[in-house]
Amino acid sequence: MSKYIFSLLLCMSFFATHAANSYLLKSPDGHISVEINTGKNIGYTIINGENRLLDGGAISMTLDDGTVLGSNPRVAKVMRKSVCDTITPLVRFKTAKD
Repeated sequence: MSKYIFSLLLCMSFFATHAANSYLLKSPDGHISVEINTGKNIGYTIINGENRLLDGGAISMTLDDGTVLGSNPRVAKVMRKSVCDTITPLVRFKTAKD
């Protein structure tokens, strides 16, 4: 019985450490969404309705000293809020004249 419990705990700890977090950002009308995945790397997917527009790979940045930002990421804090704002331009139309 103890072998069964030990193997169950081992499997649960394996899946818990390798689980990727997924975060979903949506446009105010809900048509466009961006799914951000944090697993071994940071990845993203852009979706319009039912269509996948861009299934991006890993995002990372390598600094001059060799430090890689985006490898084995840890999310420190998640803040969820809903925003429904419209940005109105100050100048309605702009025409370029040479």
